[in-house]
Amino acid sequence: MKEDAEKIWETVGGSMWEIQDILSQVFHTPLEEVLLLYKKKIRSLIVDYVVKPEQKEVEKLLRRFIGSDALSKEKINVEEEKLLRDMVRQNVLYFDPTEATYYPQGKSYHHGIRLYFEGKR
Repeated sequence: MKEDAEKIWETVGGSMWEIQDILSQVFHTPLEEVLLLYKKKIRSLIVDYVVKPEQKEVEKLLRRFIGSDALSKEKINVEEEKLLRDMVRQNVLYFDPTEATYYPQGKSYHHGIRLYFEGKR
């Protein structure tokens, strides 16, 4: 059971809504399958967001989250700021005003971003 909890934590972190969603499915489906489907679902949310006229610019920004879970506001320009704010409004990212830094909305979104780019290779 402890290993299962760690697998869930690695997928969604401490998001109680996502944990509850996963646990509600475990009664009918093996955990590994639930987690795989959950990651696919989050990847699909990223795809849904990215496919727009500004796709290349959005992808360029999201690529910066592959190797890091943070993007400092000091490292972006005005045009990027507009796109990042939209990602915050759409709950893809969140902005920490104390650190002036953007982060994926949670661990699951970080996985979704990575999976999106794995599919683009």
